[in-house]
Amino acid sequence: TTKTGEVIDRFNYRDLILHGLVANVTGTPTAQEVTFKLQHSDTDVSADFVDVDIQGIQSVLTVAEEGELHVNLDGFKQYVRVVVNANFTGGTSPKADIVGTAVLGNMVANPVR
Repeated sequence: TTKTGEVIDRFNYRDLILHGLVANVTGTPTAQEVTFKLQHSDTDVSADFVDVDIQGIQSVLTVAEEGELHVNLDGFKQYVRVVVNANFTGGTSPKADIVGTAVLGNMVANPVR
């Protein structure tokens, strides 16, 4: 299952903390993999977003229970979003509560537009 997060305007922010949480797994899967991937775009149009592909930038967080990734946004386009992908192997209709949070930080200056 894949879920696409809300569009975030990162104007004037240099950093992002991506936090992922997987809890309450049911259905006894034999294996699970949950990834939180960053995408970016010059516009806020959903179809314009692409996976972050900047050399040296780690932009995928894989968690079994809980994890956090600090991302320097230098080189990113103005808009970002998180895409969560959950893969379960085996079990009987496995499910989980999955939460992804992105927090902007290190503001350059108060935005004036």
